[in-house]
Formats: sequence, structure tokens, C-alpha cells
Amino acid sequence: MKDNKESIALFVPTLLGGGAEKVFVNLANYFAEHKHKVWLLTSKQGIYFNSLNKEVEVYYINKPANFFVYYIYGIIQVAYFLWRHKPKVFMCTLTEAILIGSTAKKVTFSKTAIILRQAFIVTTSTKIERFFVKHLSRAYKNADGIIANSPDTADSLKEKCGVKKEIKVLPNPVYNADALNLAKEKMEKEVNDNFIVAVGNLKKEKNFECLINAFSIFRQKEENQKYQLVILGEGPERINLTKQISDLGLEQKVHLLGFIKNPYPYLKNANLFVLSSDYEGFGNVLVEALSVGTSIVSTSCQGGPGYILDNGKYGKMIPVNDCELLADGISEVLKNPLEEDVLINRAKDFSVDVVGEKYLSYLRTCAN
Repeated sequence: MKDNKESIALFVPTLLGGGAEKVFVNLANYFAEHKHKVWLLTSKQGIYFNSLNKEVEVYYINKPANFFVYYIYGIIQVAYFLWRHKPKVFMCTLTEAILIGSTAKKVTFSKTAIILRQAFIVTTSTKIERFFVKHLSRAYKNADGIIANSPDTADSLKEKCGVKKEIKVLPNPVYNADALNLAKEKMEKEVNDNFIVAVGNLKKEKNFECLINAFSIFRQKEENQKYQLVILGEGPERINLTKQISDLGLEQKVHLLGFIKNPYPYLKNANLFVLSSDYEGFGNVLVEALSVGTSIVSTSCQGGPGYILDNGKYGKMIPVNDCELLADGISEVLKNPLEEDVLINRAKDFSVDVVGEKYLSYLRTCAN
């Protein structure tokens, strides 16, 4: 690909506040800044539109609520885009975009190189997951390039989707060079000093239930009773978690603050960041915590945590769903935090400049 002439199209279903969406906005901006013609195909849903470079041209794909209607209608819309604009490279992420994009490429006999990016661990535990895996397997078989955001994600593609082709592992470009300045802003909802922070959607797989249990165990030691637990995020588990907090008598010590637009003041001022997930797509929030120099305790779950933390070099790693070991890990790291500069330098490995150039290099290879 010629840096100043060739065109790149990116397809993500929405620009709502997820990790894959943030990655594609960051990449679209990076490609545009490096003089590529860039289209972003997406619906009108999302909070990230204001973050887009003005040089990125948004091509709206209408997104009906019914998936099968969206699938058919999406194929027609994307096929028309490919026929009309003929980008050199077309990169898709998330299941909906991968299925629609790969089918649209096939029915138009387009010469555009299609790259499919897997943003999360592939699982087959439910009937609907097995349905999608069957169709994902076909899509990946016909891809010109395949990207996974961690070695675990790549392994899951090989195991569950039977991918035989080479998979390029490229991390999420999520380091924000302005993180330390953003951390100086006032907290949206004030909290007291001496707190541990966690961030994520209130969903089962984030396993905040184990974290709250671990925090209860941690507080049994008198010297730990000064600490509070602050959880940023919203989701379907709020009612269950609120009841758990009440049952443990922790109403004054554990705070569910909901969605917070700027988490950096909390990450920076916390004594410790904890990730308690059963599995992760990548774990962008780990990079965000590293970027302000906050020490980390994380489960060694499938996904990006082991990759980001270099298997424990940049944070304490605990087996999944072991509340007692998680409590011990919290105590240990509070007593022996890592150097802030070491953590911040690790976060820079996931900057848009570093990772964006790796993406461009791979796209050039696929296009040629």
C-alpha cells in the first residue's frame, strides 16, 4: 500500500462504548493522520463519534434491531459500498461486522483485501455461540488476513473455528498519552482516600461477585478496614451485586458508581486497581491503569491480561474465581506496589503510534 494514496475501510457495528469500538476509532484516526483515505462503516449509535478525526468519512449502515434483518440489509449496504468505493483494504471487527462484511465481499466478487479482526475469546458454551462459530469459521476461511488481539484470542480461533491460516497478533492501541492530564480532572462522584478501584460492565463474566467477597475477606484484618472498594460501570448485575453488598454489611464500604465518562482520576488516585474477570477480550482498562502508574492485581483469565501484564511482570496475577487468593494478592500489592514509571512505560507499548504502525504494515502485506 502506498501511504498517501491507498484507501482503508473499517467496519464496526456501532460506536457504543466498547473496547473494539474504541480501537477502531483510534485506528481510523491514525490512518487518516498518515494521509490515507479512511472510511468508517458503522450505525448511528455511539458515544465515540466526537472522537473521530474530521478526515475520517463515516458511511452509515442502518442497523435494524432484528439480527437476521440486519444481516440481510447489512450485506446489501456493505456490498454497495464495496462496489462503489472499491477500498484497497476492508477491515471488520466483532461478529456482526465479520459475517456481514465477508459475505458482502463474496457476493460482489470484490478485489478488496478483507481483514477480519477477532476482538474476544471464541466460546461455544451456548447454542447461539455454536451457531455463530459455524458461520465465523467460513468467514475466516475466506479472509485475506486475520488479526487477533492476544495470543489467547488467536488460540481460540484455531481451536473453535478451525482456522489454519496464519493469525497476526496485534494488541489494542489504547494507551492515551493524555491520561495523566485527564487524571487531574475532578472526580464525577467524590470518594474518600484509601480506595481500591475496579472498572467494567456489571456482567457475570467480570465476576465482581468474587471481588466483593475478596474485599470482605481482605477487610477482616484491622489494618485494612480503612480501605473502600469503588466499582465503575453499569450493567445487568447491579441488583445482584447491591444485594450481595448489603448481605455482607458493606454498604458504606463498597460503592457502585455507575458509568463514569473519565475514569482516569479514579485510576490515578486509587491505591490499587483490580480486574476480577472470568475472561476478557483484551482488557483495555489494564492499559488505562498502567498509563497512570497504578499497581494492578488481575486474574490470569483467558484473553489479554497475561499478555498486557507479561505474565505477572507488571502486575500480580491470581487464578480465576479464587476469592481468598485475590484477597491475599490485594494485601500483598498494597504493601509492595510497583514503580509508577515502570508501569507507565509498559502502557506505552500499547500506544496508537506503536500499534498503528504495526497495523499499517500488516495491511500493506495483505493488500499486496
